Amino acid sequence: MKIALHCIAACAAMVASGSALAQKSQDRLRVAFLEATQTVAPYLSGGAETLFLSNGIFDNVLSYNEETRRYGPLLAKSFKLVDDRTLEFELRENVRWHDGQAFDADDVAYMLAWILNPKTKLRRRANWDFIAAVEKLGSHKIRITAKTPTPNFLETFAYATPVFPEHILSTLEDKESFGTKPVGTSMYSVSQMDRNVGAVLVKNASYRHGGDAKPASNIGRVEALPVPDKGTQVAHFIRGDLELLRNAQLDQAEDLAKDPKHAMTLTQSLSYIYLMFDAAGRSGLKPVQDTRVRRALMMAINRDEVYRIRAGQHELPWGTPDALCWDFQDGCVYTHKPPAHDPAAAKKLLAEAGYPDGFDIKITATNTVKDMAEVVVGQLRKIGVRATLDSVSQAAFHAKQTDGVVNALITGWSAGGGPDVARTLNFFFDPGSLDYLRDEKLHALSDVGLTVVDETKRKAAVREVMDRVTDMAYVMPVAPIPVVFLHSSSVRIAPQKSYDVFGVGLHNLNWK
Repeated sequence: MKIALHCIAACAAMVASGSALAQKSQDRLRVAFLEATQTVAPYLSGGAETLFLSNGIFDNVLSYNEETRRYGPLLAKSFKLVDDRTLEFELRENVRWHDGQAFDADDVAYMLAWILNPKTKLRRRANWDFIAAVEKLGSHKIRITAKTPTPNFLETFAYATPVFPEHILSTLEDKESFGTKPVGTSMYSVSQMDRNVGAVLVKNASYRHGGDAKPASNIGRVEALPVPDKGTQVAHFIRGDLELLRNAQLDQAEDLAKDPKHAMTLTQSLSYIYLMFDAAGRSGLKPVQDTRVRRALMMAINRDEVYRIRAGQHELPWGTPDALCWDFQDGCVYTHKPPAHDPAAAKKLLAEAGYPDGFDIKITATNTVKDMAEVVVGQLRKIGVRATLDSVSQAAFHAKQTDGVVNALITGWSAGGGPDVARTLNFFFDPGSLDYLRDEKLHALSDVGLTVVDETKRKAAVREVMDRVTDMAYVMPVAPIPVVFLHSSSVRIAPQKSYDVFGVGLHNLNWK
């Protein structure tokens, strides 16, 4: 509460300052965040706002051009796959950290050693489990050896492994604190990081290595301000004290965009919401252990109705996925699609399964997708299923998942947040505490998708995975998660689709 009051008071003071005249003329973009930024280290936090800032501060060794769909250099000046298990980087010799220190192979080697240390707390350790060894071959050359052939070798170093400076990280006893005082190599350096007041990023004039995949923004200063209430955000936007709001209410954004000072941009990221059932029976709910029941529940869902909750009448570039990956992601193949919306057939199938009068089920959802989850629950009730919604925080959701008490769940997934299907296979089919399917055939097929580089064999295995998930009615992708940006008309947002979880990267934001 104290933080919230502090933020609101800070915004009120900002209004009184008459800052509506600042904006483009002062080369300052002010972005509203619903939550205070705790860290910009993506290894520790996967929040969209954290990733938005970290992408502008840090660089990966490789890049990926989302238009051409090709990997390229970033901190590396060249790279080569020596064989199925060996990747080598020749690193750039003219890159400096924001504090002026030179970047070299020691930074990459130390960073990977820190990641691979089992004592290091990581958000998704499975991303790097394939690495067997890291060798420094020279002052600017690194070789990485995998335990097994790894089809998403390049993706890992283009999306999942931003590099931190060895000369700072190695001196910190509490390495998690680095995310509060970050030093990177990318287009923005950090001049302020305060969880109560916000973050301030200043353009790094020496940033030259981004290329077409990660070009520098022309915005000189970015301020991320914590404003923990959407209504307050909109009020300050109208007063001219903010230039960018994320996840604005669609109809409100459309109305405000009628003013020539304002604009609305609807973007689509890879993220979507999905419905998963406890097919393994961990929670003890017997009906959802029956494939017929799971299929009936899927047939009750009108995916287009859920889609319109966030997108309205706008058509998104990629639409709704029909499998747990997008067909343009490397390795993603499927032939079967989710059952069509058919409430009458759903009721008939329930009766055949022995539940003509329905049954009780609790749908656990994260608060971030509560609006869409409410629509799904309502649709299930229309076929006689007594569904209730348990909408909780991300932390509580994860705890319930781990404890095995969830009948069914609705939440968002980033589709791996990159161009390959591998992280989706890891996420859904790892036989760990989050596994509510416990299907050994899926485990085995997923392993093929994660360790076989032969494209034909890999796609055949992934096709079996995705089609089995559909045929067994285990998981249903329900709707994309579009992002509504309300912004000043002086701000240009491109492209209209993005691999960034935030919905847009700092390199996609510019002054017109």
